[in-house]
Amino acid sequence: MAGEIRVRIVKWTTPAQQSAERFLDLLLGLNSLAAKRASEEIQAATRRLVYMPTPGRASQRWPGARELSLVRWKKLIVFKILPDRISVIAFLDARQDLDVIDLSEV
Repeated sequence: MAGEIRVRIVKWTTPAQQSAERFLDLLLGLNSLAAKRASEEIQAATRRLVYMPTPGRASQRWPGARELSLVRWKKLIVFKILPDRISVIAFLDARQDLDVIDLSEV
């Protein structure tokens, strides 16, 4: 239908979720307020993926994937839009050499 909003669920793969949790745990050890803010921003970004028809930008590194930057935290959420859901396949540090990361098996 015209004007219909398509809502998809977002599922994080285990490696992506573990990477985000490691980041938040590290941040918590340094600054609990920053960790809380980072967690809230990650959750908000994930919620936005649900309602946007083509969220983020098409990835030039990983065919079929899209990327969403969390600029304040220098993090990158990599995800794929599937027919029944959005699958977050990686949570990466944007400062690392992203060109050497192989996400083809995810």
